Amino acid sequence: MLSKMSEARSKAAREKITENARHSSENNVLGSSVNQSGEIIDDKYEIIARIGSGGLGTVFKARHLLAEKTVAIKVLNPGKEFDQRTIARFKLEAETAMDLKHQNIGSVQDIGMSEGLPYLVMEFVEGKPLNQVIEEDSLTEEEKVSILKEICEALDYAREKNVVHRDIKPQNVIITPDKTAKVIDFGIAKVVDERERLTLTNTSDFFGSPKYMSPEQCLGEETEHRSDIYSLGCLAFTLFSSEAPYERESILAILNAHISDEIPKLSPIKDFKGLENVIVKAMAKNKKHRHASAEEMLEEIKKVEQGIEPRYAPVPVRKKRIAFIFWGSIVSSIVVLLGLLWFVKTFSTATIESRTEELQKNPNNVDALIDRGRL
Repeated sequence: MLSKMSEARSKAAREKITENARHSSENNVLGSSVNQSGEIIDDKYEIIARIGSGGLGTVFKARHLLAEKTVAIKVLNPGKEFDQRTIARFKLEAETAMDLKHQNIGSVQDIGMSEGLPYLVMEFVEGKPLNQVIEEDSLTEEEKVSILKEICEALDYAREKNVVHRDIKPQNVIITPDKTAKVIDFGIAKVVDERERLTLTNTSDFFGSPKYMSPEQCLGEETEHRSDIYSLGCLAFTLFSSEAPYERESILAILNAHISDEIPKLSPIKDFKGLENVIVKAMAKNKKHRHASAEEMLEEIKKVEQGIEPRYAPVPVRKKRIAFIFWGSIVSSIVVLLGLLWFVKTFSTATIESRTEELQKNPNNVDALIDRGRL
């Protein structure tokens, strides 16, 4: 009986794909044509609704045709090249993320490729993204602290598994109806990060969330678990102040602020004296000055709950860091140019002296020198 049902569903899926291809010959199944219910992916998943989209990809609510369960499918944005190396890395990262089993992590359940586009199948988490919850201003201070602790637990668990998220932001934290925090989007950020790095001249290809990116990520440097801690610090700042730490008019201005601006002051948090110091430490420009791990940050939060106020004096920011890099490159260019000019001048002077000496020895040799192209 189950076999016949599977055959029927598979047949229906194939017919649906054929119908979609006929109506949209220029679009692939996971491209812009996936925008309404009924679309079928890989004969396994039926699209129910579009949940949202961002710089990384588009998320759909879907139904597993055989397992009869609801899932979330994230499809990487179309219109970009995915070579074999990138696809292999995508599969490796996704398979690693599939091993993450934690109550505060939205699990990765499946991966696949369809029409050249990678997709990730994740646990469908009922709830709202944290950024929406922050806008609604519906959380108590105690609930905010609980959410922060749960994200710390999720990140520390991931660190133990050697997994770095690289895109921690309110949009990637789902708050369930019982106020539990679930971190989503593990297993995909590193692939895009390493494939694109930072494309500052084309914001449509820009990876990451500038308001929550670590200084090292802003500079295109290697990221690790302490980069996630910085992003978590920015998220916590937003959680308790309702605004991102660095609000600027452009992406470049935000990146510059993460790298070189002083850490903004966070007002004391009622009933949790000293918690602002924990958050500021997480946002240290130099990763060596941050918490060594999310577990360490969690322990400091627990001390705050016990009435123990942590002390932390922010390390002065090297304000001229970007300027130093810029002027350093200018000075280097000038040195190279001066060296080239010196070489040309020296060579020309030596050549003229050589020709003059030769003519002095043999004045009748002018015609010969001209014939040889030396005058």
